Amino acid sequence: GITLMGAVMAWLVAVDPQGHEPLHEAANWVFVAASMAMIHVLSGRLGRMRARLSAQKAELTEALERIQLLATRDTLTGLLNRRAVQEELQRAVAHAQRHGRPLVVALADLDHFKQINDSFGHQVGDRVLQAFARAAERELRSADRVARWGGEEFLFMLPDTDEAQARICLDRLRVSYLHVPVAGVPRGHRLSFSAGVALCASAHDIDAAIERADRALYSAKQSGRGRTHGLPSAPAAAV
Repeated sequence: GITLMGAVMAWLVAVDPQGHEPLHEAANWVFVAASMAMIHVLSGRLGRMRARLSAQKAELTEALERIQLLATRDTLTGLLNRRAVQEELQRAVAHAQRHGRPLVVALADLDHFKQINDSFGHQVGDRVLQAFARAAERELRSADRVARWGGEEFLFMLPDTDEAQARICLDRLRVSYLHVPVAGVPRGHRLSFSAGVALCASAHDIDAAIERADRALYSAKQSGRGRTHGLPSAPAAAV
């Protein structure tokens, strides 16, 4: 572009030297060439700045996603953590109450988990927890949630589910978990869990429902483990 412009200016000077003074045309060409060079440099710098800003934005988005993941997920199992599932429960119970649908919370505790850690090591214990988490995710519906509640204890949120249906769901999971191979756990060692279920009537009932599920879990443990209990005295859901 700038070379062609110079050639045109030189041709004009040659054919009409009076109308196109050589020094004036040369000064014009130098000015235009310098301006175009400066524009090219600035455009390059702006392009590099845009690329850097785009890369920084992508890195920031990725970092925010990692922070969000760390804030809501258990690092070992990848399940929702306690805080995150409590927030999910608030929303799910409000929805259930609004639409007159039942919702069950369940607490599950892996049986003889301390023995697994003591006998086979904590790394094997971690794999047992991860195996339970994967088995639970496979068995649950898309609207269901499972979270690591603490240690070897897990909390389930089962919307549109009554206690009988919740027991069926947990029994199905129990059979699935029984046959999950875990590296480091000898063949023949039966993996099992105990569980307690409770209907949750409203947002004000969440803590009480979890407490009822915990008492039902204790009853299941006391009755021999590897089973699911509910409390006969649990109040009916007023949803």
